[in-house]
Amino acid sequence: MIKNYDNLNGLSYKEEDVFLHFTGNVFGIGCSALNKNSISKISKLKNRTDNKGFIVLFASIKQTIEFGFDLLKDNFRINSLVNQYSPGNVTFILKSNNDIFNNISINNEIALRIPSSKFLRIFITKINQPIVSTSVNISGTPLINDIDIIKQKFNSWFDYSILSINEKKFDDSPSTIIRFIKPTIQQDYVLECLREGSILKEEIDNSWQQPVIQFVCVGNICRSPLAELYTKKRFEEENLIFKVESSGLIDNPTLISKHSQTILRQNDINAEHKYSRQISQKIIQRSTYILCMTRNIKDTLLNQFDNIENKVFTYAEFTNNSIDITDPYGLDFSAYQKSWDLIKKYTEDLIKILKGKI
Repeated sequence: MIKNYDNLNGLSYKEEDVFLHFTGNVFGIGCSALNKNSISKISKLKNRTDNKGFIVLFASIKQTIEFGFDLLKDNFRINSLVNQYSPGNVTFILKSNNDIFNNISINNEIALRIPSSKFLRIFITKINQPIVSTSVNISGTPLINDIDIIKQKFNSWFDYSILSINEKKFDDSPSTIIRFIKPTIQQDYVLECLREGSILKEEIDNSWQQPVIQFVCVGNICRSPLAELYTKKRFEEENLIFKVESSGLIDNPTLISKHSQTILRQNDINAEHKYSRQISQKIIQRSTYILCMTRNIKDTLLNQFDNIENKVFTYAEFTNNSIDITDPYGLDFSAYQKSWDLIKKYTEDLIKILKGKI
């Protein structure tokens, strides 16, 4: 049996290694994306005719930019969409300006993904280079996602495996594959869905057309409704494409607080029928950025939900401020007014940031 490493401290990695790994969704055969010999070896094992079209896995968006995917650095909308679904089960096809990928690129385009598996991302960070990843099967036959069958039938394919005993499986559906197309120089990028997997094309289209900014507080009755409704009004006035929503940590549907209603009414915003709601995995998935009122709320979300660290911020840090918006619940009107003043300031800062990037 091949040796398994569930502790990377004991791994002596060589660039020509071919290894079994788990993306968080499926098992795969992988190697360095920079080593032509190991890539060719995988193609021969799978009876593929060439090395073109492999999916390349990166540890982070920052790493993709370091390897020449300038569009992620230069185009805020594309960066935001990739950020929203990363880490995760969406593969994006992007051009790279780095000729080290010539062996596996098609028209200088690479299919890249940041995998759901935290253990695999740690491995990619450790070796400091992206990896090729493809299913364990002979080309043209169904992929095999049963570890026992893989070890029984394909043991000789691998130098070793890197599988954490605590690895979480998200789902075993194939990734959705999205390509960015620019029809003309004058036109903006549009999306082409080459394969619909676990994330629906319609959902990704909606995120592209109208990215969601999600405000979060504890009960969704005091601060986050103020932020949602004021920001929504200001975005409409500034013709910004973003959709604005809000939610809370707890499940207790109720009308928002009277003091919050009063403040909004004083600013010509009617919130008499605004009810609170609890944040969920579905809400998180469709949100491009999640802006929390305090650091504690951000930490709670990071502990409760997987793979959301790319898109969860406090409202203060996202807008380059330093003061959290504390909870006025149960306090007098002046406490709500203090929260409101900060929300207004941060929203104006947010508008400046977004208008400077879009």
